[in-house]
Amino acid sequence: MDATIHPRLVARHNIHAFPSLLLYINGDIDNPSHYQGPREAVDVIDWTLETAANPPLSSFYGFAQNPRYLRFRYDISYRIGDVVHLTTDEREMPHLGVIVGWDYTMQAPAVSSENKLKPHYRVLWDTSKGQAIPEDTNSNLGEHSSPNVNYLCQDDLDLYIGRVTTIEHPLLEKHFYSKFKMNRLLPKSWLHSQYPDDVKF
Repeated sequence: MDATIHPRLVARHNIHAFPSLLLYINGDIDNPSHYQGPREAVDVIDWTLETAANPPLSSFYGFAQNPRYLRFRYDISYRIGDVVHLTTDEREMPHLGVIVGWDYTMQAPAVSSENKLKPHYRVLWDTSKGQAIPEDTNSNLGEHSSPNVNYLCQDDLDLYIGRVTTIEHPLLEKHFYSKFKMNRLLPKSWLHSQYPDDVKF
């Protein structure tokens, strides 16, 4: 990139020296890794391989900040704010959760899965009835896990079609406005900006 032609990008990525080398992982254009080592080719290659193999957790599990577009090209079935349940939960009133993030394919470190090329979703599960996530659920969250949060393959989820009046989770207020509209929660503006195609009801 020619810094004299793209001054806004230079400022956006906090570039102060030339040349500069930035590595973007998993398409996360807002959180590049800056190279600050020796300028020998072997050092640059070693850093690139090590950084790509150990990216920051913020680029995993539906947390990456880069906007998600063209959902129709990737067979993304669900949207942020959708109320879902596990496909294996066949009760009349299953344990419900709300989708709060998704990735085109699985973005998780050191996880082997036959579904790694399929869309994955971060789900906040309802805590109002003291329910816990089923123990046999493969959350893929590893050390980044927290109570009643999962990162699941699209095949593991079904859209809930019954009437929803309330779902509780400590993190819901940060992501959504409180009222349901057609069984979906309306995302707040910062989340809307990350998933601009998801907010069409």
